Amino acid sequence: MIVKNKNCSFNSRFSLIKYDQNYVTVTTAKEGLRDGLSTMIMDGQHPTGRYCAKIIYSNSLKTKDRQQFHKMIVEGINVSLNEDNFNLHDSIELMGNEMKKDGIITELINIA
Repeated sequence: MIVKNKNCSFNSRFSLIKYDQNYVTVTTAKEGLRDGLSTMIMDGQHPTGRYCAKIIYSNSLKTKDRQQFHKMIVEGINVSLNEDNFNLHDSIELMGNEMKKDGIITELINIA
Protein backbone atom coordinates (compact mmCIF):
# COMPACT_ATOMS: atom_id res chain seq x y z
CA MET A 1 0.00 0.00 0.00
CA ILE A 2 1.29 3.47 -0.87
CA VAL A 3 1.45 5.20 2.51
CA LYS A 4 2.89 8.56 1.44
CA ASN A 5 3.34 10.47 -1.81
CA LYS A 6 4.90 13.87 -1.31
CA ASN A 7 6.20 16.64 -3.56
CA CYS A 8 9.29 18.25 -2.08
CA SER A 9 11.51 21.22 -2.92
CA PHE A 10 13.54 21.44 -6.15
CA ASN A 11 11.03 19.23 -8.04
CA SER A 12 11.86 16.18 -5.95
CA ARG A 13 9.42 13.44 -4.94
CA PHE A 14 9.20 11.15 -1.91
CA SER A 15 7.05 8.02 -1.63
CA LEU A 16 6.66 5.34 1.02
CA ILE A 17 5.27 1.88 0.23
CA LYS A 18 4.22 -0.65 2.87
CA TYR A 19 4.17 -4.38 2.18
CA ASP A 20 3.80 -7.14 4.76
CA GLN A 21 5.53 -5.57 7.77
CA ASN A 22 8.20 -3.81 5.69
CA TYR A 23 8.58 -0.47 3.91
CA VAL A 24 10.18 0.70 0.68
CA THR A 25 11.16 4.35 0.21
CA VAL A 26 11.37 5.82 -3.29
CA THR A 27 12.92 9.25 -3.82
CA THR A 28 13.45 11.17 -7.03
CA ALA A 29 15.76 14.16 -6.74
CA LYS A 30 18.65 16.03 -8.33
CA GLU A 31 22.08 14.57 -7.73
CA GLY A 32 23.76 17.92 -8.18
CA LEU A 33 23.11 21.45 -9.38
CA ARG A 34 23.61 20.64 -13.04
CA ASP A 35 22.39 17.05 -13.00
CA GLY A 36 18.91 15.83 -13.81
CA LEU A 37 16.64 13.91 -11.47
CA SER A 38 17.40 10.29 -10.67
CA THR A 39 15.47 7.81 -8.54
CA MET A 40 16.78 5.99 -5.47
CA ILE A 41 14.99 3.03 -3.91
CA MET A 42 15.56 2.15 -0.29
CA ASP A 43 14.61 -1.04 1.54
CA GLY A 44 13.13 0.39 4.74
CA GLN A 45 12.14 3.84 5.89
CA HIS A 46 14.28 6.90 5.35
CA PRO A 47 16.80 7.55 6.93
CA THR A 48 17.42 4.14 8.50
CA GLY A 49 16.78 1.98 5.43
CA ARG A 50 19.34 0.45 3.10
CA TYR A 51 19.77 1.85 -0.42
CA CYS A 52 19.20 -0.96 -2.85
CA ALA A 53 18.67 0.57 -6.30
CA LYS A 54 19.36 3.64 -8.38
CA ILE A 55 17.68 4.56 -11.65
CA ILE A 56 19.42 7.01 -13.97
CA TYR A 57 17.14 8.48 -16.60
CA SER A 58 17.92 9.29 -20.20
CA ASN A 59 19.27 12.84 -20.64
CA SER A 60 16.54 13.60 -23.16
CA LEU A 61 13.77 13.40 -20.53
CA LYS A 62 12.32 16.58 -19.08
CA THR A 63 11.86 17.07 -15.33
CA LYS A 64 8.10 16.62 -15.66
CA ASP A 65 8.62 13.27 -17.43
CA ARG A 66 11.00 12.05 -14.72
CA GLN A 67 8.46 12.98 -12.05
CA GLN A 68 5.81 11.04 -13.95
CA PHE A 69 8.09 8.00 -14.08
CA HIS A 70 8.56 8.30 -10.31
CA LYS A 71 4.80 7.77 -9.95
CA MET A 72 4.91 4.86 -12.37
CA ILE A 73 7.78 3.20 -10.48
CA VAL A 74 6.01 3.61 -7.13
CA GLU A 75 2.76 2.16 -8.46
CA GLY A 76 4.60 -0.71 -10.19
CA ILE A 77 6.59 -1.65 -7.08
CA ASN A 78 3.45 -1.42 -4.95
CA VAL A 79 1.52 -3.81 -7.22
CA SER A 80 4.37 -6.28 -7.64
CA LEU A 81 5.10 -6.45 -3.89
CA ASN A 82 1.53 -6.46 -2.58
CA GLU A 83 -0.48 -8.18 -5.31
CA ASP A 84 1.95 -10.23 -7.39
CA ASN A 85 4.11 -11.31 -4.40
CA PHE A 86 7.45 -10.51 -6.04
CA ASN A 87 10.44 -9.74 -3.85
CA LEU A 88 11.96 -6.25 -4.01
CA HIS A 89 14.89 -7.24 -6.24
CA ASP A 90 12.67 -8.87 -8.86
CA SER A 91 10.19 -6.01 -8.72
CA ILE A 92 12.91 -3.42 -9.42
CA GLU A 93 14.48 -5.60 -12.11
CA LEU A 94 11.16 -6.05 -13.91
CA MET A 95 10.44 -2.30 -13.91
CA GLY A 96 14.00 -1.42 -14.92
CA ASN A 97 14.18 -3.84 -17.83
CA GLU A 98 10.95 -2.49 -19.31
CA MET A 99 12.14 1.10 -18.90
CA LYS A 100 15.55 0.30 -20.43
CA LYS A 101 13.89 -1.39 -23.39
CA ASP A 102 11.78 1.74 -23.97
CA GLY A 103 14.84 4.03 -23.73
CA ILE A 104 13.57 5.78 -20.59
CA ILE A 105 16.54 4.95 -18.41
CA THR A 106 20.21 4.64 -19.23
CA GLU A 107 21.28 2.69 -16.16
CA LEU A 108 19.78 0.58 -13.39
CA ILE A 109 21.88 -0.34 -10.37
CA ASN A 110 19.98 -3.00 -8.41
CA ILE A 111 21.59 -4.47 -5.29
CA ALA A 112 18.36 -5.42 -3.50
